[in-house]
Amino acid sequence: MAAYPISANDLSAAPAESPSRAAGVNAPVTCSACGCRLDATVARDGSIVYRHFGSASGRDARGCAVACTGADHDVQGEILH
Repeated sequence: MAAYPISANDLSAAPAESPSRAAGVNAPVTCSACGCRLDATVARDGSIVYRHFGSASGRDARGCAVACTGADHDVQGEILH
């Protein structure tokens, strides 16, 4: 694949919040507290929430015991209270 130079004039400032990130599309949702990647799942009320992979064990996917492992998260990775 050939690389093509991009001039500074062709670059635009990225928005503070990407629409794809806000929608949870094309970008992984990561926990804002520990940085782990989260999996989408359906909560009891039918809403979409994000949880740590393998959270039933009380540890995150890396095997670390973090306080937010069992918590539901929103699309921004923030813990839902």
